[in-house]
Parts: sequence; structure tokens; C-alpha cells
Amino acid sequence: MDEAIEILSQREEPGCWLFEVRLDGAAHRLRLAWADYDLFAPGGDTPPERVAEAVLRFLRSRPEFTPLSPRLDASWARRKVAGADRMIAAALGGE
Repeated sequence: MDEAIEILSQREEPGCWLFEVRLDGAAHRLRLAWADYDLFAPGGDTPPERVAEAVLRFLRSRPEFTPLSPRLDASWARRKVAGADRMIAAALGGE
């Protein structure tokens, strides 16, 4: 677990989970669509909060997302970085 990432709350909305998080001391909201979850964690056995943490670590590590917006969407990873789905899945122990 990354201690610089704190999941404050998680709620299910139509088609997604919304996470309120503290990332490196700053407040953010992350939207993780079910379709994105399926790409990052095929098989569905990884808790959504673990996937959210992996996405946040990825976004934080890439200059394309600096500075991080207060509102984040997991789909941004693949929209801006080729191979992001594979990289996030690998960080979760997949592929």
C-alpha cells in the first residue's frame, strides 16, 4: 500500500465507483468506470480500491498528468499513454 495515497471514501454510482482520496496530501476525486476496472483487473477478483490505488500511482508518475486535477478519471490513462492498460494491469500483478 502506498502511504501517500489514502482512500477516504468509495461509493458506487451507475457504471462506476467514485473515490474521494488524499494523494500526497491533496484532495482528489477519482472516477473508476466498470469498463476501466475490467481492463485493469480482468477476472474481477481485485478489490476496486486496489485498482484505484494503482491508477492513482500511475497518474502521479506520468508527466502527462502534472499537475493532477482535483477530479480524475481512470480512463485518462489510456487516452494519453499508449499501453497504460497493460502497465496498470502489470502493477496489479496481471499479465
